[in-house]
Amino acid sequence: MDETLMMLKDYIIQMCLMLEKRKLLNSLYQVQLLLKDKIRASMTCVRFYTMDCITYQDLRNNIHQLMNVQQHLKSELELCQWEEIKTQSRRSDEHQSFVMKMDTKSLNTHINTIWLQIDATKFLAQCEENGKDTVNLIPKMSLLPCTRIPTLFENTQDKIILVALIPICGANVEEGFGLAYRNRDNSRYDIE
Repeated sequence: MDETLMMLKDYIIQMCLMLEKRKLLNSLYQVQLLLKDKIRASMTCVRFYTMDCITYQDLRNNIHQLMNVQQHLKSELELCQWEEIKTQSRRSDEHQSFVMKMDTKSLNTHINTIWLQIDATKFLAQCEENGKDTVNLIPKMSLLPCTRIPTLFENTQDKIILVALIPICGANVEEGFGLAYRNRDNSRYDIE
């Protein structure tokens, strides 16, 4: 990263906050890409994925955004694995840099979550195509009013609703639990 950008650090942070507040996410995403802030860029792609979606078929149409998230996280993971910078110099860089960093374990966890969300989205979108009304099941499963389609990127309640929706929407119990069983061991997605 260009060292002179550090002089503008406070201005860049405020600009990004303003873009997010005004919901100018495309511009925010371009700035994040320019700054090589891959983790925040992946977070913005998650917002693109869920934006204006009212069914799981809508989410399936946006799966390409999750592929972008994976690309960003995988490239950040590769960077983390190849970096050979001393821990002390890395700590001093973290105080100066405004680019978000994560350890390899957290990156792997997020990549696994993306795979699980892709599987769940495809499954529930297929259930909708087969006549299941997933959207009307959601309010019946929640104690609180639900204003969005549950994903693995939201709060714990949304995650629980999503996990419960899968066996309920399956053609039979085995089909619904089959997806849960396939995804019980996240290690299949670990990147070594």
